[in-house]
Amino acid sequence: YLGTDNLVQLADSIGWGIQLGGQLGIENLDFAPTASLRGTVTISKNWTHLKPLRSLRQVFKEPYKNIVVPLIKWQMSKRLDELSNLRDSENPNADWSLDDDNSELAKIVKHLNENLGIGESVLYTERAMPSMGASLGTSLMGTPIHMSISGSADIVDIRRIQIYKKDQKTLQIYDDIGHGQGWSLNVSLERFVPIIRLGWRKQKGNYSVRLHEVDLNPDIKENPRLFDKAHAVAEFLNTGSAELLEEIQKPNIVEADFKDKSSKFAFLFWRHKKLKSDTLFDIESRDGLKGRYVTLTDEKQSGLNWEAFTKDIINYGFQRLSSNVNWASPTFQNPAETIGGMGKTTSVRFETSLDDEDKYKERFMRLSDRWEGWSKKVKKLKRYMREANEKFGFQLFDERTLDNTDKLKLFDVAVNLNLYEAGFKKLEQIHPNSLIYFEYLYEEERGIRERGCREEQIRTRRLSDGRRIESCGTLNNVISQNNKCRNKIEDNKDQKDITKCLMRLYRDLYEDLDFKELKMLLGQDNIFVHGEVNGFRDNDEVLNDTIQTNTEGRIGSRFWNGPFDKIKQMLGIQEGELNGYWLRERL
Repeated sequence: YLGTDNLVQLADSIGWGIQLGGQLGIENLDFAPTASLRGTVTISKNWTHLKPLRSLRQVFKEPYKNIVVPLIKWQMSKRLDELSNLRDSENPNADWSLDDDNSELAKIVKHLNENLGIGESVLYTERAMPSMGASLGTSLMGTPIHMSISGSADIVDIRRIQIYKKDQKTLQIYDDIGHGQGWSLNVSLERFVPIIRLGWRKQKGNYSVRLHEVDLNPDIKENPRLFDKAHAVAEFLNTGSAELLEEIQKPNIVEADFKDKSSKFAFLFWRHKKLKSDTLFDIESRDGLKGRYVTLTDEKQSGLNWEAFTKDIINYGFQRLSSNVNWASPTFQNPAETIGGMGKTTSVRFETSLDDEDKYKERFMRLSDRWEGWSKKVKKLKRYMREANEKFGFQLFDERTLDNTDKLKLFDVAVNLNLYEAGFKKLEQIHPNSLIYFEYLYEEERGIRERGCREEQIRTRRLSDGRRIESCGTLNNVISQNNKCRNKIEDNKDQKDITKCLMRLYRDLYEDLDFKELKMLLGQDNIFVHGEVNGFRDNDEVLNDTIQTNTEGRIGSRFWNGPFDKIKQMLGIQEGELNGYWLRERL
């Protein structure tokens, strides 16, 4: 949420926004009873205080004054100014003492810790977004079903600051700037409530992140520039200028250009979404280390969003009373993050660094299969674990880790398959004969060849020696995708185009083949399988630490979980900041 990495958090927000624009309505067109054109410019400023939660009771203990987030920022700035002014103390031995709780330094440090605890963030966001759009509404072929079509083009510019308390002595300051431009198209069919919704969106843009890490250790002997650092942070909070911060220490810098493309489908309470992204990174550490990297993602998600469907029904009742009353519905929010919802997400992420000629080197690909939702009985979670263990052929999940509870709230069960460079080369070289052979075996084992299949399902497979065999197309998706990728490789297509094809192939292999066959094709030592389980245990309001699963396979790279996992550790940067989630679309 808001580009941070917290699993569960409490958010206090306050802000304002202004929208200026105009709208032109048109009626009684030949093809639509109503149509409209509109143009708007929206400017907003928001302040948010984020607090990670490890106990649900914390929600009710948070002071209401924290809703006034600018007050937190003002108090921090005031205390930091006081800390800076202590450099001119006439009695430094007394005022700078940490042994005396009543010393000036000790009191200031206490106030700072009370205003912003470890893991908490204060966010400030400025947003400007001009947009133009059009819509029309009509009945569907003379039926009572209402069809509406809308489209828009927009530009967004964001300035964002995050003050994050990394630990007791360290403050991280993220200074972000982002720009994006895109278009969207939406179609809706309604009869009392929305029945079918379709949506498409494309966005491209760029963003930069400057990460300042400030040591505010109050011990003057260990941190002799404490007063300079306090003054620099206060100056940044008051004016937004990072000049003094950069004089003390160079920031880590991330610059990125991105392209995102998504599609969405909703039928009553069921949701399905796809998202593809393409990002080029230029990264420079405060020590002067530089690198260029590429990430590609291909994600799909489906699930049940009961909250949005219920609100649609309630809104129908509101509309009968007044057209001005509406309850905002989380139409395409991740179903697993809605009340009573549940969803499954399969994603493939490709990561690589670029050499001096912009060629990919040390490629890495991770497939993630995630099941998450509002709540689930442990009995059903254990059944899912058993099925996963059977699929992978070893005890990936230990069911005993959930023995002490009956239900898991906000559950999240994930399996990851890391594929390294050697496995990537195997993926590029899968011979069609292997997939045809597996298809033949599957159809024999499942009795498909004995039962036969419909005429339109019959496929003729051609082996490399010229022989032809007929099949019922059990592995048609995999075989077809593999042929596409082989053709791209043989035609020497662009490396990015080939990689996107191989990402889809990797997902198809995972979904359609047994894991033992997947290991045969890509090499047992080239895949590393690992997973994790998260959630609140029933009758225990403490958020459990992540339960790591057993693993299988071999780590085939110096970066066991990809280069970006190492970059996050090296820079100390949050994943949401690194990937620009505060600007970009997410599933």
